[in-house]
Amino acid sequence: MNIPLFQTKRLLIRKARPNHEDIQLLTTLWNHPEVMKYVGFPKGLQISPEDVKGQVLRNEENPYSSFLIVEEKSDKIGQCCIGIPDDEDLHNIDFKLLPQYWRQGYGKELISGLAEWICKHSCAKGIKGTPHKKNIASQNLFEWIGCKKKGEDIYHFPETTNTFTCSVPHYIYTANKDEVRIKSALRGPVPKEEISTPSHSSI
Repeated sequence: MNIPLFQTKRLLIRKARPNHEDIQLLTTLWNHPEVMKYVGFPKGLQISPEDVKGQVLRNEENPYSSFLIVEEKSDKIGQCCIGIPDDEDLHNIDFKLLPQYWRQGYGKELISGLAEWICKHSCAKGIKGTPHKKNIASQNLFEWIGCKKKGEDIYHFPETTNTFTCSVPHYIYTANKDEVRIKSALRGPVPKEEISTPSHSSI
């Protein structure tokens, strides 16, 4: 049974399962050059379904998941994550959608749901995003929910991966809970089984 972490008007967000459908979606996303170009993999991650399944299995008991599946009706359309609170007690949020679902308002709906869920169910202080400097659409989404640009940085991959990675220049966006513009995106009750999230200080 796929218990939702939360639901929005059109979307259901839940933890990934090590089944064929979820593994196929994640493998497709992570190997897609257009999806991965702004996170340092211009040719895709070049990862096998077996390796994806191993990562999902290792992540199953993690209360903060990098492997949340985004569904629209019966279609699996993307992945998102609620990161472990960092040293500033902020959740780094991120999402990836299949290209055929871009420019249909799903990004706004998803980031609104993620931000609202964190504000209502996490003990952390707020949220954080690190969109690529060329990813204007992602920057606009973080600003839309109330995040402010606080700085910039460049992530460098290990030299051993230079043949299939590139550095990621990015901006740093943050917002404390009282700065987040809640869009009332969530719909319906959130099951108790999915909302037990310790604060950064208790990890």
